[in-house]
Amino acid sequence: AGLRQYHLHQDAATGIPAQWNQFNEGLAPINRTGSHSFGGVCRADEKGFEYMCAHEVSSYEGLPTSVGRMKVPDQQYAVFTHQGHISSIKDSWQTAMSWIPNAQWVDGETPSFELYDERYDPSTGTGIVELWIPIKPVA
Repeated sequence: AGLRQYHLHQDAATGIPAQWNQFNEGLAPINRTGSHSFGGVCRADEKGFEYMCAHEVSSYEGLPTSVGRMKVPDQQYAVFTHQGHISSIKDSWQTAMSWIPNAQWVDGETPSFELYDERYDPSTGTGIVELWIPIKPVA
């Protein structure tokens, strides 16, 4: 559960950090579990994509209608590591996405997401972020 926003590709480098700032200034969602944060990517098209800053929750019960929701089903994932400053995460995403067709995999057609755990320092924007991309074997 968290904050969902649509970003044009050309504006994502400034829009997503602003979205995280807005998300971090808000209150933690009701029913939060764990200490990790997630950046979910879904509903992409030629012009842009929807991005969600989120925390895992045990249920959606009691959440205000303004809080975005995303269910991430069980799925096989390719997991990549981004290390360094968060401003270069786009390069890590591009590398990861270019690997999938070469490895005989196709998109698993569920949301991709970033996992922000204790290895990432939001105050400096540095550390390790995992990129989780849903995959399935080429038929």
